[in-house]
Amino acid sequence: MKRRSKANQSIVFNLLSTYLVIIILILALIWVLEVVFFDGIYRKIKSDDVQEITNQAIKLYEADDVDGLLELSVTTDCNIVVFTVDKTSVGEKYNVKYSSSRITDPNDLEQSIVYLLNQMGNRSRISIMNSSYEQDETLIVGQIAIFNEKVVYYYVSTVIAPTDFTIEVIMYLLLIITPISLTIMIVFSILFSRKISKPIRNIAEQTKQIDAGNMDVTFCNREFKEVSVLSDTLNYAIAEIERNEKIRKEVVANVSHELRTPLTMIRSYAELIRDISGENKDKREEHLDIILNETERLEYLVNDVLDFSKMYAGTIAYNFEEFDISAKLEKLEKFYKDKFSEFNFIFNYPRKIGVLGDPKRIEQVIINLINNAINYSGESRDVVVNLYRVQDSGKYRLEVIDKGVGIKEEEQKYIFDRHFRASNSKRTTTGSGIGLAIVKQILTYHGFTFGVISKENEGSTFYFEF
Repeated sequence: MKRRSKANQSIVFNLLSTYLVIIILILALIWVLEVVFFDGIYRKIKSDDVQEITNQAIKLYEADDVDGLLELSVTTDCNIVVFTVDKTSVGEKYNVKYSSSRITDPNDLEQSIVYLLNQMGNRSRISIMNSSYEQDETLIVGQIAIFNEKVVYYYVSTVIAPTDFTIEVIMYLLLIITPISLTIMIVFSILFSRKISKPIRNIAEQTKQIDAGNMDVTFCNREFKEVSVLSDTLNYAIAEIERNEKIRKEVVANVSHELRTPLTMIRSYAELIRDISGENKDKREEHLDIILNETERLEYLVNDVLDFSKMYAGTIAYNFEEFDISAKLEKLEKFYKDKFSEFNFIFNYPRKIGVLGDPKRIEQVIINLINNAINYSGESRDVVVNLYRVQDSGKYRLEVIDKGVGIKEEEQKYIFDRHFRASNSKRTTTGSGIGLAIVKQILTYHGFTFGVISKENEGSTFYFEF
């Protein structure tokens, strides 16, 4: 039940829910950053700034720019002290080279120097927060540098402004901004969700017409690229459905006709034998030959339909082995020249060419291609079968050529589809209409390359390579 309820939710609801979750997460992140991490971020930025000021003070001192040091102290609101430590007989002596005007009391200056030296120890650089010897919390940066072969100490300090008041102001602003932002984003999300879902809802309504059996539907939504692609895909699907439905109706009529014709012939000639030619040996044998031919034709039609059904159902069995395809062509050459003496068959093939595959199915492919050439050979009655090695690929190609009416270029991509028949075809015999579809299934299973080369009024060449 839960799965069904979720599936019934509209796209507007899902988009709106997603937008709201994103908005809430963004606002929550802003609250956390401003309230929880604001003080730490402020101190990190302040520490980096004072460290940069210290580097500037070193450059100014080494350049003997006292005015620059004073200006730096004033503009950055920092205390700057530069001093050295001299060793004497009575101990260490602090020799102040520069002190900003912000530290005027000698006791305060000495206290700052002592504090810095105690904190630095053996380190060449420190950055510390201090609130013990000054009233306000102070950020102190100390650094040691060598100048004129002497160790010079640089002391830079600045007051850390309290952030409590700033945080309170930010929280107050967030309390105002949050509901306003939520309201604006909810309205925007609703409008945007409806805009996105509108073409999809239109497509859903149109598909209901298809479900009701109305195929006269055209999808023309072009508001978004993805919806446009979906519309084109659905239009293509409808065209394919209509084409397949047309083919299905044609094949029902064709197969019905193809099956009815031999059955009618068999019945008619059986009645002739019974009523007229039963005692006439010559007539009886002639009529029996016709019955046998029609029975063979009927068997061919039924086998084609059964094979095709098994192939599409995936139940047909393939038995792969190495066999001589030249021997198959030799046998088929004799068969077709004997059976269809009115046709001019030309077979060209080398001897003993081995191929790995199902001998029975590959033979069926060749037979179907030759039968197709016979059916569409036109008035020329020429059918050519060639087997040769392709120089570029090193593969062998077997091709069957007819000199019939050919196939229109726009129809060639459909020629291997089941029951497809070229619009300009005029067959000399009849068939099941699924011979090339069976060829496609067998060759696809074998992994062989196949295709057709055709030009209107010049004939067609069907081939496969192995």
